[in-house]
Amino acid sequence: MLQGLSDSVIAPASSADATAAKVREAFAGEPRVTLMTFANGGKARALNRGLAVAQGEIIVALDADTLFPPDTVAQLARWFADPRVGAVAGNAVVGNRMNLVTRWQALEYVTAQNLERRALAALGAVTVVPGAVGAWRKSALAALGVCYLVMLPFSVRSFHRLKREAEQDPDEP
Repeated sequence: MLQGLSDSVIAPASSADATAAKVREAFAGEPRVTLMTFANGGKARALNRGLAVAQGEIIVALDADTLFPPDTVAQLARWFADPRVGAVAGNAVVGNRMNLVTRWQALEYVTAQNLERRALAALGAVTVVPGAVGAWRKSALAALGVCYLVMLPFSVRSFHRLKREAEQDPDEP
């Protein structure tokens, strides 16, 4: 599961279930896994605290309530072989379609996020990397002076800045 990863930081945003216990059980003695637990502060807080301690160059964020194929991290990470890539948007699928709200969320993911993002990608203009399934190059975030994630205006501004920098000097990350 951790093949090819330098480290894995697990920072549940507001897990009231047994997530922390399951992580402790599954990864006891695994030095590459860091479990962060803290009072509920929301997803942005969890991501930012995880980002602050992550040692790897590629930062991947996945939501626990979203379904992912086993190779999701590898599929996201492969794009970073190109040093001009600063971020990668994944394709989120809602896994808990059990009531009207979650079924509407699933529809929103397909229409408002995935289809729109694919159309924008064809134009080279993906403006938002979803927190549910996305990856960022840590050095690109640092070069932008960014030490936080999950804010729409940040995502759009940072995308355009990363794109401009890549176009100005395509040999630099």
